[in-house]
Amino acid sequence: MRYLLFDIDGTLLDFRKSERTSLGLLFGKLGICKSEENYTLYHECNENLWREYEKGTISQDDIRKNRFRLFFSKIGFDYDHVEADREYEEFLSSHGYLIDGAEDLMEKIRIEGNKKCYAITNGISHVQRGRLKGTGMDKYFEKIFISGEIGVQKPDKAFFDYIFQNSGIVKEESIVIGDGIKSDIAGANNAGLKSILISSEKSDLATYTVRDLRELDELLDHI
Repeated sequence: MRYLLFDIDGTLLDFRKSERTSLGLLFGKLGICKSEENYTLYHECNENLWREYEKGTISQDDIRKNRFRLFFSKIGFDYDHVEADREYEEFLSSHGYLIDGAEDLMEKIRIEGNKKCYAITNGISHVQRGRLKGTGMDKYFEKIFISGEIGVQKPDKAFFDYIFQNSGIVKEESIVIGDGIKSDIAGANNAGLKSILISSEKSDLATYTVRDLRELDELLDHI
């Protein structure tokens, strides 16, 4: 495979670490208790909204307007939820962390020079671009495709149609790499693409499954 379509969060960047760091900074600023219960409550509110976004039932703006509104209502906290989201995104965009082995893998691909890498992510534009730039990962991609800029998201086939219409990627020589079965792998299947799932559990929906980036590196040498 010549064209590698990489998911970002959970694949190359550690979103959970970015999220927790950014929430901690926001909670500290607003005087919210940094308890495991509060981290879990926010995470549930956010994840539920992103799942609906991937189904196409709500917009990205709906996520940004409602995640802190829902969270604040659960903890009985009075603060402008729109302003809280803005502040949170600022923290998030400047706190990116690499998953172990990510930089080594991308550097190896760059040096070998026989594959081209593209980023494909269901994220908020300035947050994703800020974290990719901050970690230095942006330099490894020919192009970065973000659902917030395209107006459609994984797993919708239209997301991938847009990519092929706005790049020199050859579909038959492309493969999607990600950790999300319902977004990355389902999206690859909807678009008629092969896929690599990064997970400790196998899935019949993916063409290949690897447990981590080390195994991905080994697989890419043979496909």
